[in-house]
Amino acid sequence: MSKKKAAEIIGVVIILGIIGFAVFNLINQDNLQKVSKTELILDTVFEIAVYTEDRAEGNRLLREAFNEVRELEKIMSRFVKNSDVDRINQKAGSEEVQVDSKTLEVIERSLYFSEISEGHFDVTIAPLLNLWGFGTGEERVPTEEEISEVIPLI
Repeated sequence: MSKKKAAEIIGVVIILGIIGFAVFNLINQDNLQKVSKTELILDTVFEIAVYTEDRAEGNRLLREAFNEVRELEKIMSRFVKNSDVDRINQKAGSEEVQVDSKTLEVIERSLYFSEISEGHFDVTIAPLLNLWGFGTGEERVPTEEEISEVIPLI
C-alpha cells in the first residue's frame, strides 16, 4: 500500500471517529441537566454551570468549585484584611512579602500578560485604585498631586 493511500485511510478513520463522537454526544445530550449557581466573590459575580446526568453530583461539583474560589478570595482579595494581596499593597515597594504559591502563580502570569500587552495590563495598579476609592463605596477624583505621589509605586 502506498503512503498516500495509507494517509487517506487514516484521514477517513479520523473523520469518522470525529463524526461518531459528535453523534454520540448529540444523542446523549438529552440526559444532561444544567445545574448552576451564582455568588458574589472577589468583588465580582461568579456564575458556574455544570452539565450532568446526576443533579446531586452537579451540586456537589458546584460546592467544590465555589469553595475553591472562596479559598482564593481569602488569600487574594484586596478587600480581605491580611490577605496576600492586602499585605503586598500595604508594603508596596518597601518590603518583601511571603505569599501562597497560588498567589505567586497569579503574579507570575500577570507579569507575563503585562509584558505581552506592552504594559496595557498592569497588576500593580492598586495604589491608583485605592486613591480613587474603587470598590470602597467612597469613590472620589484625586488631585493631580495625589496621583503623582502614587505613580512611583506602580
